[in-house]
Amino acid sequence: MGKLDGKVAMITGAGGEHGIGRAIATRLAQEGADVVVNDYTANPKESTSLDRGTRPAWAGLPDLVREIEGLGRRALAVEADISETKQIHEMVQQTLKKQQ
Repeated sequence: MGKLDGKVAMITGAGGEHGIGRAIATRLAQEGADVVVNDYTANPKESTSLDRGTRPAWAGLPDLVREIEGLGRRALAVEADISETKQIHEMVQQTLKKQQ
């Protein structure tokens, strides 16, 4: 059992392939939390580079959701601008609905 079993974490700014948001989200999942990941768009730092041509470019939030689910945790991606109160409220509502 992880330290965060039964908890839900919401991480904003998580869409970048090499960003701190992704690192925090995956670490919280490793500790047992279900994770909601957010950015203003699904792939805010769209990468055009390929890793030696063997894998496609990073797809942002959808790839992060798959990574978290691969750790055995539930994940939800929500595109929202956190500078907008209404969008924050909608993100929280989506999170609560997913947990039911």
